[in-house]
Amino acid sequence: MKAPHMISFHKKVQLTQKQKWLPLQMTPLFSRKHGDGSPVYLIFSSKKFERHNPFELNRIHSAGFYSDSISNGEGWRAVLFVSGCPHQCPGCHNPQSWDAKYWEQYVEEDVYNQIIENPFLDGLTLSGGEPFLYCKELLSLVKRVKEKGLNIWSYTGFTVEEILRWAERNSDVHAFLQELDVLVDGRFLSEKVEPKKLFRGSCSQRIIDVQASLKNQKVVLYMA
Repeated sequence: MKAPHMISFHKKVQLTQKQKWLPLQMTPLFSRKHGDGSPVYLIFSSKKFERHNPFELNRIHSAGFYSDSISNGEGWRAVLFVSGCPHQCPGCHNPQSWDAKYWEQYVEEDVYNQIIENPFLDGLTLSGGEPFLYCKELLSLVKRVKEKGLNIWSYTGFTVEEILRWAERNSDVHAFLQELDVLVDGRFLSEKVEPKKLFRGSCSQRIIDVQASLKNQKVVLYMA
């Protein structure tokens, strides 16, 4: 097995003071004031806290990319990590990705080329951080990868029930969810760690067959 290769991203883009998210204030609020149904987060301003829709950034904060992995989903997989996470679960294996300042410029073509150049891959996994903060920005990559016959897994700290309610009001979330094959949902809970569970940290998380769940209009597990 080759050592994981971290993609070489373009130079870092510095955020302005107003764009720096305050990690301790990133609890999601599903506000009806947003017509598109997107969650509201608080970001840091030198004068006050302001409501901020993460989709307005129109760019992805990436925490890195593995060109091959066998621990982030079934089979041989590429893994794209995003940064910025509202959940901040105690005991998280990737706490540096909580902070949206921990990021590199995401270049879709670079990631896509890394994926299609590896003939042994079974699919792409989206991890983080919280991938559902970037539904609109990730959609193009996900569609292109699926066209090559690869499957798509995504991790999320939201539950699928929360995502479905969100998708009813947000077309980007709806479109992104439609492209997923498997969703590992739910917050990591350190008191419910189960080492024997595959591809997740605690038994509070589920591995869901997204397409079967959408078809049957109920949660269908991909694996127990």
